[in-house]
Amino acid sequence: MDRRKSDRLHDGKERDVGMTAEVVDLNCTTCLDVPSEKVLQMAIDADLEGVVIVGWGKDGQEYFASSYACASEAGWALQRGLWNLNTNTDRMEDETMNG
Repeated sequence: MDRRKSDRLHDGKERDVGMTAEVVDLNCTTCLDVPSEKVLQMAIDADLEGVVIVGWGKDGQEYFASSYACASEAGWALQRGLWNLNTNTDRMEDETMNG
């Protein structure tokens, strides 16, 4: 519906409510998925030295790519990413629980 706001009715059909919406980058943690194109563009803009990409295609096929020639470096990058994910998740949970 080309950036026009729509409401989904109970029957699953959408109806145009005649409003336009602008997507704003909040730069915060969210429980909502972010479009992969946006995440990839953010990585390009970050001018990274190396990357490891893991994902799933719309057809359900796994996708893996790495700019590192050495598998151990790709694995290390994945492990560091998981460590950061877990650390940030733990920190956010602590802040939520402890105010």
